[in-house]
Amino acid sequence: MQLEQAQGCVDPQARAQLDRLRQQTAALSQAGGQPQQQDLRSPQAVDELAIAGQLDSLDEQLKDLEAKIADADPATQQLFRQSTAVWLQQQQQQQQQQSEQQQQRQPPS
Repeated sequence: MQLEQAQGCVDPQARAQLDRLRQQTAALSQAGGQPQQQDLRSPQAVDELAIAGQLDSLDEQLKDLEAKIADADPATQQLFRQSTAVWLQQQQQQQQQQSEQQQQRQPPS
């Protein structure tokens, strides 16, 4: 993935989310050729259509971002890698803190 190359490491969380997004997009594409059994006026159908539209938009934004990063000059790519590494480190620390807090809240067995 171009983002992983730019940041210099593998991001398993982002990769998992991207895989999930691709699976959902593929499922939506396959379902697109089949007749809808759901009433398109129902709130659930409206929500699903909104979600599908949002997923398509996010997929396009991700592709655009990857292309811009790939086309950026080396100094910009280095700055992006460094910024991404700092952000990922902060996210991991935050997740670890949340996990520790949840463990502290659970009564001992």
